[in-house]
Amino acid sequence: MSTHTVRRRDGTTAEVADNQPKDVRASNVKWVTPRTYRLCRDIGLCGYTAHGLPQEGWRGRNDGRNTAFADLLFQSGLRLREGGCLLTLEVPHAIHGYAYYEGTVAAAIAKRSERMFYLNADALTGIETYLATTRRAAIRQARRAGRYDRLRGKQIVTKISQGRQRRVFWRDALGHKGDAPINAIDASERRRLFIEADGGLEPLQLWLTEGGIPMDYRSWEKVFSAANDRCEQHGKPIYLTPHACRHLFALKMLVTLDRALDRRFGLDRSERDHARKIYGDAFALVKDLLGHSSEETTRTIYLAPLNGLRLRSILDGNESEDLDAILTRVAHSSRLVMDVNPTAEDA
Repeated sequence: MSTHTVRRRDGTTAEVADNQPKDVRASNVKWVTPRTYRLCRDIGLCGYTAHGLPQEGWRGRNDGRNTAFADLLFQSGLRLREGGCLLTLEVPHAIHGYAYYEGTVAAAIAKRSERMFYLNADALTGIETYLATTRRAAIRQARRAGRYDRLRGKQIVTKISQGRQRRVFWRDALGHKGDAPINAIDASERRRLFIEADGGLEPLQLWLTEGGIPMDYRSWEKVFSAANDRCEQHGKPIYLTPHACRHLFALKMLVTLDRALDRRFGLDRSERDHARKIYGDAFALVKDLLGHSSEETTRTIYLAPLNGLRLRSILDGNESEDLDAILTRVAHSSRLVMDVNPTAEDA
């Protein structure tokens, strides 16, 4: 029986049979490097070969949607439910010249309370492309098939109030009216909201199935599992989950923010500890970006491969090194992080 090595959560390794269920093997991986993430996205979601070329005969009709969603999690650190339940009106508006955009996670889908998230321009462009292509095509197909007309329990939005506390007003098929703050609309209610747009009804939820129906956010687990299977078929055994994207976001933001703080304050090694006592450190900033109430959770669960000493030893003396190179070195020094070389013949 053939086996392969996996990393447990405590950092130890174990030999696992290749015929063991994929979800069992995936549960042993919590972090991947950025280049491993991109490899999984390109092969598993975009239909490329292990050599970076489009595969002949690829039939991935939802690759634009899937890559946009994966990049959203990777670039924002949103939880699966938070990213999977966004409404179109909650997507930040692109403004020319901006590198990052601010959005809001509603309290009803966040883990605790309403919070902000930040998304870079490339990830936002991917969502906008999805809105204009794959999503629009799915809506047209659903209208032609009469799916929205037959859908039970839908609520037609009649008004969206502006201001600090936006509210959604709707009516149902029987003419009953209702309203609620956007902040209080939960995952199941969001899938029932529709607007009357040019050409007919349209879901207010961002992510749709190929048939144009609002997706259950838990369906994304199957999308990622299928991507992992495809990577393995192409000789790149990568096990990526939506939550692993959040873990990777935490690692890359820790490195990015730590370096930015040092540059901002012009610190040398002897000055860093004193400055952090006054201004705080990158661990606290990552905590806020993840929406954690406790910095201890951020440090011990999401940033375990980079404790304070390891972070300093990895960053010191490498000012010109890019993020990919740094986190690849993190993977080599920590059994908790998976790194797959895109150029290696045998993963």
